[in-house]
Amino acid sequence: MKLNFTKKSDLTETLSVRISLKTKKNFKEILSFYSQESDLKVTSAEVIKQLINCHHEEISKHKNTFHLYEMRVKMLEKQSDNQ
Repeated sequence: MKLNFTKKSDLTETLSVRISLKTKKNFKEILSFYSQESDLKVTSAEVIKQLINCHHEEISKHKNTFHLYEMRVKMLEKQSDNQ
């Protein structure tokens, strides 16, 4: 997964979370990586928003794939019932 940062920002709302020291360290490494790669000061909010949106997109793909699989199984069951 690769995040993409630009200077443009969407309207935002506040989100507050508590994280472990290890997670905080990992998150700072993520911020540093994307700040260096994009030549921008990437904010925590931008990283969190993109991670949420990327994950949502992956879930949507999975849900669509699973839905198509279920439809196929039902069609095959109907075909075998009709024979």
